Amino acid sequence: MKKFYRLLLLTGLLSVNLFAQGLDIDSDTDSDSKIKFSGFGYYMFGQIVSGIYGDKWDSPTSSFSHLWVNTSLLHLNLESNATSWFTAKLGLEFYVTFPLQGSNAMDKASYFRTYKSYLAEAQGTMHWDFDHSFFSSLKIKTGMLPYTINPEVKTLGNYLYRSTVHPVSIQNKVDYPWADLLGGVAEVGLLENKIKIEAMLSTEFTYVPFFDFTPALGAYYKPNEIIDIGGAIAFHHALQANGALMPDSVGEAWQGIKIDARAIFDPKPLFGGMDFIEKEGLKIYAEVALLGLKDTLEVDTSNLASLRSSDTTDLKDFVFPEYTALNRMPIMVGINLPTWKILDLLAIEVEWFYSPYANHWLGLFDQQSTYSPPINSLKQWDNYVNKDNFSWAIHVRKSVGKFEARALFSRDHTIYMINNVTNGNFEQTMKRPQDWQWLIQLRYNL
Repeated sequence: MKKFYRLLLLTGLLSVNLFAQGLDIDSDTDSDSKIKFSGFGYYMFGQIVSGIYGDKWDSPTSSFSHLWVNTSLLHLNLESNATSWFTAKLGLEFYVTFPLQGSNAMDKASYFRTYKSYLAEAQGTMHWDFDHSFFSSLKIKTGMLPYTINPEVKTLGNYLYRSTVHPVSIQNKVDYPWADLLGGVAEVGLLENKIKIEAMLSTEFTYVPFFDFTPALGAYYKPNEIIDIGGAIAFHHALQANGALMPDSVGEAWQGIKIDARAIFDPKPLFGGMDFIEKEGLKIYAEVALLGLKDTLEVDTSNLASLRSSDTTDLKDFVFPEYTALNRMPIMVGINLPTWKILDLLAIEVEWFYSPYANHWLGLFDQQSTYSPPINSLKQWDNYVNKDNFSWAIHVRKSVGKFEARALFSRDHTIYMINNVTNGNFEQTMKRPQDWQWLIQLRYNL
């Protein structure tokens, strides 16, 4: 089904591109119709210094300790400007990585490289600017496209589409701050584009149930180069694609309303631009979301009494807290520290997410409802309730010509997979306060 959607998407983009060229027959073809190639390639290596795979915390085969990560990627973009108002863009990626392994992996073949190639992006953009004091522009994007509510995000944040409502969870990817949308975004610019209104409709291909539709609305205000504020509301899984195939209680369990707001502050224009600081330096950005207007998640706490009765430590007094809206509100703040152009970027992001549940986006799926995954020890209960609420990420970038070096140090919501475990993993790898990773990326920009 996914291959069919992508083939249909490519066919549609090609058709619109040719149609747009036909409409623009009076324009200067040499200047208006252009094909541009761009892209980048990188080699990335580093370590998961500490982490846990799955929910078996005390199992050596599920613990990561200084585990090496090696990845190579080539990203190619093809952009066609058919007319002054339509652009088609395709992005292809070729990916090579070594699978992560547990300590008991004995099969030599499982250590061989994994090769993948896939369509990373396919979008058509129609854009018109208007000489009007109120109605300034109209932009329509359709296809498979990267989207972010917060353009300053490096790792954490961008919750609108990188989260689930039931069970409540958030996730991110290494060096990829966007969410992948399959659908369309219509943006209207007002008052010389100081105000922008967005309407979005996307189909689900990341989180089950697949192919449900999520409509969303956003509004943003940027009166100058100093302040940029806005927010959006998404009706998660509001339109069921396969509602007839599952009980209403199951389909409705995945639905919910998500609200996401962000603010960006750049003080440099207040002091004349400050040209001695890098372009992104001193920017401060923040984001807060509410993942669900009401609590619908069921948590099985029936084993707590027996776990407490057999415990002789301070954890024997553990009590599961009363759940409130604050437990569904991730809060993120980031700042680009100035380096006086020694570096291109030095960014620090921190996040507080006071959720008492495992950050597990699938939960348990049965014929009646979804549940938070079972927790089998007081150590796990205590970690999820009291200790795993703080996440952080540090980004460093430096470029010389077309060469660029990047570094990431983080305790974030990345999900890593290994080959020697039968069941899939849908929970973040870095669960405990001491879990973190570092990665170095050597990149060449085409």
